[in-house]
Amino acid sequence: MKTNLIATFLMLVAATAFAQVLKPIGGTSDCETAMKIEAKGIWGPTQTPHGTGQQIEYKGNPVKSLYYFDEEHNTTWYYFKAEQSGYLIFDIKPEQVDDDYDFILYKYTSKEPCPEIIAKTNKPIRSNIARNDTSKGSMTGLSPYSNSNFVHSGPGDNYSKALQVIAGDKFILVLDNYKDRGKGHSIIFNYMQVLELSGIVRDDATLETISARIEVTDAATNEKITEVTTNSINGKYAISLPIDPAKNYIISATAKGYLFNDTLIVGKSVTSETNPLININLSKLEKDKLAVISNLHFVGNEATLLSNSFSSLQKLATVLKQNPTLKISIEGHTNGVGEETNETHQPLSEARAKAVYSYLVQNGIDPERLSATGFGCSRMLYPASKDEKTLQLNRRVEVRMVEF
Repeated sequence: MKTNLIATFLMLVAATAFAQVLKPIGGTSDCETAMKIEAKGIWGPTQTPHGTGQQIEYKGNPVKSLYYFDEEHNTTWYYFKAEQSGYLIFDIKPEQVDDDYDFILYKYTSKEPCPEIIAKTNKPIRSNIARNDTSKGSMTGLSPYSNSNFVHSGPGDNYSKALQVIAGDKFILVLDNYKDRGKGHSIIFNYMQVLELSGIVRDDATLETISARIEVTDAATNEKITEVTTNSINGKYAISLPIDPAKNYIISATAKGYLFNDTLIVGKSVTSETNPLININLSKLEKDKLAVISNLHFVGNEATLLSNSFSSLQKLATVLKQNPTLKISIEGHTNGVGEETNETHQPLSEARAKAVYSYLVQNGIDPERLSATGFGCSRMLYPASKDEKTLQLNRRVEVRMVEF
């Protein structure tokens, strides 16, 4: 009996503790009573929004409006300032996956923004009123991967486009849960730096400029973020890219008759002052040409490919499919500065070359077009290297074009 009482007491304490962490949002159902929040990190989880408040800000709007709810259901109003300059992104995460949260975002400068919002003289700068997608946790918000500023009701992208902000910019955010018996939500705020990428694409032998396609993808998911084509006359390109410091990115250049080139961008290394000039040299597809397959990564001292290598391997498979007369030799190399006599280098380099070979075969490439060999550390690019960057360049997989 005593044990049961203790268990009951602990359960009550746990339930009380959980209730205490819910952010109170009672009385925030009107613009005039919006709650000030800090737009940094996680806000929430909140209590359940309930009702429309004393003022009906939205009524009689078209069902497919891009800018407004057709009517209010269960609203919560917030106001906040941008904590830093960059691209503002956020996730609105329902506590209950069946809930259907929509949002409208306003920017304001006046002392009394609510009358302007109600009169529609202050227009929304972002909205998302799409049907909830339970397969994605019914989340919505702002994302660098969306191309739409506004999304109307019905099927559609559950995220709207990230917003470029300056620290101190002021915003009003209104959330509406379509479900009457819903639960609360959390808002996860983040900021992405704006990276200005630019450079020139050239033939690696002649240094003549090339018309090429430049694509930026998420290194972890291989999801395309943006793409541009180089200037046909001077081979130049320029990309304005929002960078999430928690992610890495791959900038890839492809051109007809050439092998691709991938360059890794580490998000956490990017600052507001980082605007790199990335010139890219591409290797022409021709017999006996040798080229490094960049952005191939293995588990340390193993031949197991890391997942962020698959983007480059997919591109290599695509090149082979697009050029059916091309035959290649896959050549593995290790770094052995200071340990040139170590016998583990040769089998490791060969195993890594064979891992690339196996991937290509599994992805539809005729094994008759491929061969794999390892050279250990016998062909290091920097045999006297003393810094990590050049040591890493010694560890590589190259492709020799045997026939084309």
